Amino acid sequence: MLAQKKINFLKDVFHASKNQCLPIVFWKKPNQKKITINIQLHSKIQTLHHNYINIKSGFIFSPFEKKNDIYYIQPDIKIHVGKKNICIVENNKNNIKKLLYGNKKKIHKQSEKNIQSTTQETYLKLIKKAQHKIQRKQLQKVVTSIRTVVNLPDKFDLVMAFLKKCQKVYNGFLVLLYTKQYGTWLGESPEELFTIFEKKKEISTVALAGTQKINDKSKPIIWKEKEYEEQKIVSKYIESFFKKNVRGSRLNKQGPHTIIHNHLAHLKTKYICQFKTEKNFFLSLFLQKYAPTPAVAGLPQNLAIDFILNHEQEKRNLYSGFWGPIERNKKSSIFVNLRCMEIIHQKKAVIYSGGGITKASDPIKEWEEVKHKYQSIYKNFIYTI
Repeated sequence: MLAQKKINFLKDVFHASKNQCLPIVFWKKPNQKKITINIQLHSKIQTLHHNYINIKSGFIFSPFEKKNDIYYIQPDIKIHVGKKNICIVENNKNNIKKLLYGNKKKIHKQSEKNIQSTTQETYLKLIKKAQHKIQRKQLQKVVTSIRTVVNLPDKFDLVMAFLKKCQKVYNGFLVLLYTKQYGTWLGESPEELFTIFEKKKEISTVALAGTQKINDKSKPIIWKEKEYEEQKIVSKYIESFFKKNVRGSRLNKQGPHTIIHNHLAHLKTKYICQFKTEKNFFLSLFLQKYAPTPAVAGLPQNLAIDFILNHEQEKRNLYSGFWGPIERNKKSSIFVNLRCMEIIHQKKAVIYSGGGITKASDPIKEWEEVKHKYQSIYKNFIYTI
């Protein structure tokens, strides 16, 4: 773990950026120890819309509700954090001094949002509406979600929670993000939306659907028809997407198999495609058309999204959208924002969790599943320190 002096430096950097309304993001990739920090030195984040061809290296994110709006944080300041050391990219050192000791006229004041926790009664009604649509063959699957408002401990510290989480979680994508427009978010995801390796001309994605809580690690994990059906729906969507949009390219399928993430088991199938077309075409195609997948929305895609927007209690905002670093001419991995919490006040946060509804779903068990997911996030983020 970093020395306390260096941890304090990272806290100062985060809070100085936030107080001056400057976008800042900390992230750690799966199976890596290095943490990267990007800070943008002006408060307005760029909206890419359909201009993906000339996108530069930086960090992107997209809310669930705005399918074609992708936001970009440019790395005016870039910092790499290792196990014991912090490295500021050479030409960023003067900018760091200005950030920490310069003009601090802008002070971000966060007003408390009036968000209520989703009740069991509300969620069961939502599931019944979804199953009514499924029975009438208007939907095949829809992913419904809940919000749970929690009190933060008096000594809770976001930066420390993120750093501790990085020590405990090796196979997840971890993010701490602040922007004036969307506030502060802390997230962890095992779900890769897609990875594009420009030099190899290779793109990969996964179907991650079907979840169960692990009660006894010594016992084998047995999947039921409902979870396999969820996995099948997402896999068929991916195969159909490649067939329709990536003609003539070979698609390699691996799985489905079980992966373990914290106290939850998931079904996962991986797809790898070698492409012959120009790399920018693939980046644009996946950013513009691929998300949200049935793993976070449902099928048919547009009808499921409409159902969610019209019937869920609150907007999802960044939950079940996507985010990740774009690293041109290298390997860029974008992830679904799957397990996350939004800081809505100094002492409060809202935790998001969801589950896939099919014709075979049991509403009470679905409620229990989303509560298990919420409790996992609560335990692993809030009581990490």
